[in-house]
Amino acid sequence: MLASTRVTLRATVIFTLTASIEVVLHELAHATAAIAIGGRPVVLYPGAVTPGNVTPSQYAVIAAAGPLFSLVMFGIGLAACRRLRARNETRLAAVWFTFHSFIGSVGYLILTPFGTNDLGGIAHVFHLAPLVRWGMFGAGIWAMTKIDGVLAPTLAELAPADVTTPTARASYVTRTAIVPWLVFGAMRLAIDLPLQSIFVLGPTIGMGIPILGTYSAARKRGDLPAGAGTWREGVPWLLLIADVALLVVNRFVLHAGLTLAR
Repeated sequence: MLASTRVTLRATVIFTLTASIEVVLHELAHATAAIAIGGRPVVLYPGAVTPGNVTPSQYAVIAAAGPLFSLVMFGIGLAACRRLRARNETRLAAVWFTFHSFIGSVGYLILTPFGTNDLGGIAHVFHLAPLVRWGMFGAGIWAMTKIDGVLAPTLAELAPADVTTPTARASYVTRTAIVPWLVFGAMRLAIDLPLQSIFVLGPTIGMGIPILGTYSAARKRGDLPAGAGTWREGVPWLLLIADVALLVVNRFVLHAGLTLAR
């Protein structure tokens, strides 16, 4: 029981911290593009940037900067995950950061038809036909359902050696993926309240598609690699403090808006 709690805690801290870092970097990419274009003022919020005095085409460039930067991070993360052969928490952090970068780029396709978030805003600016928007939505859903084919064997490799049966693997995925996802969702809700739109939580909700797919694969697939992961003892205090600090900054500093350029 103690070992299970330790794994859940460490996995949750790693998941939420890497997600929070990815969101900050994604939004800073928007802000950098806005400052470079000359939009004033540029105000940073949790999960959003508002540039002032820009044309529709300039807005489209600013909106595209975040997903494009996340796409680059996704590519770098994939390369890092392939080079990291150790079955430890460093690799888990690389896996989750890569996953969050995927959500911040390809995953945004699922919001295109609704005119929200980055790609939805771009679709609105360029008056994309509904058929095109829903086609992008379908492509996003398809991509989301495929990434669990990468997540499932990777998480299986990082499982402790005694995790061998389908039931044990499903329990392990619950502790290392589902619980962290739900905790991060609660964090985003706490940061964003009062919600301007349910679509603010769209990317976080969308994470559930590949995560629940990974859970299903853990229960059903018999070809997953044997676990040989090594998990450290104790509470990851430094990571936990960094995680809480980001939560506090988002809620009590960025929630009111931080002006980066006037």
